[in-house]
Amino acid sequence: GDVELLEDLKLESHAIPESRRFVVFYLQCTDEIKSKDDLLQRIINLGKGYKDVESLPKISRKSVESRDKISLKFYESETKNSYEEYHPLEQFVSLSVEERLLTVADYIYEKKKQPILFIIDEIDRVVDTTGLASFIKSHSGRQIRFVLVGVAHSLSNILKDHASLDRIVIPMNVKRMAPIELRKIIELVEVGLSEVGVNMTFSDEAKGHLSVLADGFPWFVHILGQESLKLALDREQEVVSLNDVEEVVASLSQIRYARNFEDLYQKAVGDSPQRETVIRAFAKWGPKDIPTSEVYPICHRLGVANPSMYIKELQTKKCGVIISKAPFRESGVYSFTNAMFRQYIEIRTSLYMDVKENVNSAWSQRHS
Repeated sequence: GDVELLEDLKLESHAIPESRRFVVFYLQCTDEIKSKDDLLQRIINLGKGYKDVESLPKISRKSVESRDKISLKFYESETKNSYEEYHPLEQFVSLSVEERLLTVADYIYEKKKQPILFIIDEIDRVVDTTGLASFIKSHSGRQIRFVLVGVAHSLSNILKDHASLDRIVIPMNVKRMAPIELRKIIELVEVGLSEVGVNMTFSDEAKGHLSVLADGFPWFVHILGQESLKLALDREQEVVSLNDVEEVVASLSQIRYARNFEDLYQKAVGDSPQRETVIRAFAKWGPKDIPTSEVYPICHRLGVANPSMYIKELQTKKCGVIISKAPFRESGVYSFTNAMFRQYIEIRTSLYMDVKENVNSAWSQRHS
């Protein structure tokens, strides 16, 4: 129902009329969600978007005995509670997680007479999505809809059984931001600082470097720009310089907001400079699909005798599953499971001495 963004874009006509609006449940996935059932249980527990707590049914004591506490944001009952009135939901806890979600959805639909929308954000962080596509296919319709949001090259990177959705999925590709759009983020920050009486700006060189480093991902502009601004502020400068940005980039591994990527990088590299060489050689290839025929010769030139062994390791949980070969893709073609992480690799200094410099040098000479 929030139309502020549409108004800013002069697109008010695109707003969904009140009579067609959804009851919205929003879930932001975390690394703790390991499976489809974990995901569905989190949706049940969150229940965001549904505020009418008092109108929901009470669950009898009998139905809660098998579990100390059922915690739903729109309903919470402890085992000490007892009700004389029984409701069709009294067997709730004995249902499978899929049946629980559908039971709750049915009840909300009956009460609100509105369709339900489940927005599942950062779906790419779920360890194993097997079964989710089949569930969505079976239960999507006029009453229930799903929006999945994640960073991936294709649907197959997000959903293991994605073929189930071929006929009903509507993919919406979010393009990377152009350099001019990334610079606009910085300019808006400058305006905001000025409005609160802080006279600080970014030099043109700093803006240009940040927009190049980000490679279309605004997250890097936010993270690197913020740290550069703090560095300049500590030095009592009024202008964030290119040197400030470069200094922050050199210490990227220490920035707490990038901790997840740093942990993943350390896990992937481990105690192997050869594996770091392979990781960085693959990250240098620009397009999303990385042919081994182009990268392996670089690895060989850098002294890695068997790069295919390391690629196999990088597809395992032990190394963070940072590389994948999507279904139906030609053999010998791989991609990073997270394109933003690939860019993090490009920006970060290498763990082992001179690995980054050696890979960059080998790439620059690959056709000589």
